[in-house]
Amino acid sequence: MRCWYVSQMDARAQMLARSCGMGVELIDFCIPENMENAALIRDSKDALKGFALSLHAPYYEIFPCAIDPLIREVAMHRLRRCAALCAEVGAGRMIAHSGYMPQLYYPQWFVPKSICFWKEFIAQLPDQLELLLENVLDVSPEHIARVCDGVGDERLRICLDVGHANAYSPVPVTEWIRTLGSRIAHVHLHNNDGSCDAHNALGDGSMNMLEVLEALDVHAPSAALCIESMDAQASLRYLMEHGIIETRKL
Repeated sequence: MRCWYVSQMDARAQMLARSCGMGVELIDFCIPENMENAALIRDSKDALKGFALSLHAPYYEIFPCAIDPLIREVAMHRLRRCAALCAEVGAGRMIAHSGYMPQLYYPQWFVPKSICFWKEFIAQLPDQLELLLENVLDVSPEHIARVCDGVGDERLRICLDVGHANAYSPVPVTEWIRTLGSRIAHVHLHNNDGSCDAHNALGDGSMNMLEVLEALDVHAPSAALCIESMDAQASLRYLMEHGIIETRKL
């Protein structure tokens, strides 16, 4: 049985997750300074008590694959603080962007620099925390797969964002799924028309979401699925209408 999450990208995430028996993915701490907001941390812990939690790490100006060691130092500092925050709020999964930038970080730089960074980072990670590396502007699945394999630690796996793959990669989403396979531990589900990262509801875009979900059932059957659309309610209704999750009143 899959584990499901609803992202706080929809302000109703907590209510919707409770009504469907799902977990919640926190996004408040994508903004680095929020990780030092004691009131926000306290409120998050109180409001989300009892939920399975994943937490999206900060990504603004965070480049784990950076060539400049000072930039890597900033990324390491922010992401280590995020790992500590996961323990504070009770999140078992931490999602971090790969940091790949086309035309800037060529594969011959991106892959070895990323492996070096994540090996150092994960050495101090608590055993019970999973680190999930997410594709954003990545143009193919091969590079992030090589990073995952190169780190070679079972605590580091991949968060496949199907909307990012559809908008920014010429490789079909189902091919991403086949290539990454069991490396995928977490999936961000949302749709778009291929022109931009719109975070539409699952039925609103150029992706055949039923085909995507079928491919995940075949190649990544144990991956958790997170609804990361602006209108999570419409996405939940789509899943219910197609018999993918239990029908409930929303």
